[in-house]
Amino acid sequence: MTHADLAQLSVWEFTARVDGYGKANGWQTRGAGGELSDSDLAAMGVEGF
Repeated sequence: MTHADLAQLSVWEFTARVDGYGKANGWQTRGAGGELSDSDLAAMGVEGF
């Protein structure tokens, strides 16, 4: 895929390709809270996690 091809992609298409590439190559992802524990989030006043 060339740079011109990438420029033609929508944001959704680009993100889907990056996600697929990452899954195929074993990328590790963090959850929505990152490295914070539930107690850390609660201490910051974050609710509904």
